[in-house]
Amino acid sequence: MIITERILNINDNQHELTPHGTQDFPCTGYSLHLTNRLEDCIPWHWHDDMEIIRLTGGNMNIRIPDKTIRLEAGQSIFLNANIPHYGEADPAGEIESLVFHPRLITGAAGSVFARKYITPLIQCTAAACSVFSPEDNPEITENIITAFTAMQKEPYGYELTVRENLAHVCLSLCLKYSSTVDAGHTHESPDSVRIRKMLTFIHRNYQEDIPLNAIARSADISCRECLRCFRKMLKVSPGQYLIKYRILQSAGLLLHYQDMSIACIAETCGFNSASSFSQTFRRFFSAAPMEYRKSMQDRQSVSSAPANGTRV
Repeated sequence: MIITERILNINDNQHELTPHGTQDFPCTGYSLHLTNRLEDCIPWHWHDDMEIIRLTGGNMNIRIPDKTIRLEAGQSIFLNANIPHYGEADPAGEIESLVFHPRLITGAAGSVFARKYITPLIQCTAAACSVFSPEDNPEITENIITAFTAMQKEPYGYELTVRENLAHVCLSLCLKYSSTVDAGHTHESPDSVRIRKMLTFIHRNYQEDIPLNAIARSADISCRECLRCFRKMLKVSPGQYLIKYRILQSAGLLLHYQDMSIACIAETCGFNSASSFSQTFRRFFSAAPMEYRKSMQDRQSVSSAPANGTRV
């Protein structure tokens, strides 16, 4: 069984750096329990891999730029390579996830599988995500379950079983979006390009005082266009996104740097004062920073299982 905790390792622009699987078998499965607590959310990030998430219990909201998808138990979602996404349970959810690099399906980069099918699928703007339900898509759902079960139990030849079933899912997507690909709709939208530039700027400079016009300039647009783009793509204002990002960074520092003072964390995360930081932190977590640090320490000490899930 290849299951362990999934910890996001992301760089300045939220590109996930951790490889999934191995060089010769680039696929990993994850089994996770999520709640609607802020610390349990899957933060905005993207990676070079494709991902399939199947909700086995509860409800979950998956966000990509310009869209929010609500998943119910039994449903699955395909997330294309390089698509920024965010996830949170509502209020709790059990998920099984398969994250795989396109070369698992294509083999060599210049193969017919890459040129004719997978590369056009990755470049297709309409194929950012697709939802499958067991009622409407029983065969695809069975492919996903079979692939995950093979990863979990590792019978002889499981790598071939995983590859075969994920290839079937990719083929169904290629067929679904073939008319879009044939029409030449394979370029990222201007708003997608802009939002990634602005998120990169925020993630690199969140410790500083960054006004709206600085965020807008990072994408060569006006402040008004910046506000429109954020609200359209992420459903929040730039200021709201910045505050939440700072708070998430501070929560990580509180947990991983036990000797770091509240004043130091506040300054490191771009807050003007410790009191301002504490007020904002309490608004998100319903607890003061020190209370949160202690509660998380207690939570970790009584838990014998890996936090938040395992990898198949």
